[in-house]
Amino acid sequence: MTELIERKALLLYEAIEMLYKYINGISFHDIAESMAHLYGSAFPVIFARKLDCLERITQEACAGLQVQSRPMQRFFRRFETDAVRDNLCLAKVMTLSFFLYEFPDLDREADALKARWAQMQRHGFQIKGVSMSGLEFRPLAPEQTPTGLVDQMCDLNYPAEYKMEILQMLTHYDAFLDTLVELIRPYALRLQALLEQESWLLDTTAAYWQEQFHGTSPSQLVQLIAQAKENLPQQAETRIHFSLMNCTGILYDLEGEYSVACRGCSTFIIGCAVTIHSTIRKVGGSVERTCAILRSISAKSKFEVLQRLGAERSYCQKLAEDMNINPGHMSRILMTLFQYGFLTREQEQSRYYYTTNRDSISTFLSGVRQLLVGKPEETRPKPPAQDCTGSQNTR
Repeated sequence: MTELIERKALLLYEAIEMLYKYINGISFHDIAESMAHLYGSAFPVIFARKLDCLERITQEACAGLQVQSRPMQRFFRRFETDAVRDNLCLAKVMTLSFFLYEFPDLDREADALKARWAQMQRHGFQIKGVSMSGLEFRPLAPEQTPTGLVDQMCDLNYPAEYKMEILQMLTHYDAFLDTLVELIRPYALRLQALLEQESWLLDTTAAYWQEQFHGTSPSQLVQLIAQAKENLPQQAETRIHFSLMNCTGILYDLEGEYSVACRGCSTFIIGCAVTIHSTIRKVGGSVERTCAILRSISAKSKFEVLQRLGAERSYCQKLAEDMNINPGHMSRILMTLFQYGFLTREQEQSRYYYTTNRDSISTFLSGVRQLLVGKPEETRPKPPAQDCTGSQNTR
């Protein structure tokens, strides 16, 4: 199997992710703090340096941007749906969905996206669902009859307001993409210049992963880190790209997706703050990390979610309705609890069902007890039994 590790920033996707974070108030400093609390010493200092540098780059590249302007809000306003899919906006859906990742140049990649969508419309496609990387396109089987775009979008399990936005975008794709590219161009060019001055960001990320891939295939490592239960394609060639702005993300093809069928190789996009330990959701450990977790889950709503999901599995929208909580807020509760390992999740069609992870919570509480009182309770020597007179029973 041939592995091709790319060391160039793909400007279209980096600029879109940068603007998405900036417009939605997502700070790299906050991400660094969360990663440090979650993984402790398993999160290297140099990774924290990367995030600090990316925060500075973002602030410089986005200087003067009008966050509340209508065009910026239209393309970059967060889609609030559930814990897995609320990392999307219109700009990300219209680019990430095709999983192209071909050209570092902004305009060449945009032209390639237009060509891919035109090809898919000619040959037919099916939309299987929506994930954190956009729409999931699959080619038609030989015996399948094409279904119209409007019908497929109507059948999609997704909030109606966002389905209409996506349908309008796909119907007028070239015009929408041209508008997006011109909107982001000045910020993308600033970003490009700043990243060229900080080439160590990609160099250190590529060097780290090149070392990890010795003796282990990228698909095996990515499947472990992403805790993916889906089948990853086994192709003769594997491409690995790294994302700076999507620093904690891991994106990959699934078996049977349109991107694999067209390209004939597997592609992985790994965020620059992802480490080989990122999947190890150890919820005990240091005093600092334990205190951070306790602070994070201290809200009554999080306890109620754990109680409900301990009795019966459920999904974001239903929990939000049952508890009278805004769905966007509920999604963040679920993501927090999932990141700390307190929940497991299963995908059925395009919906994620959550269940309280009893074993993980027991491990965490055992770790808290050990930090507070030393040895675990069951290993401490018991005092000699006493009879009712108070004298020791040494039998």
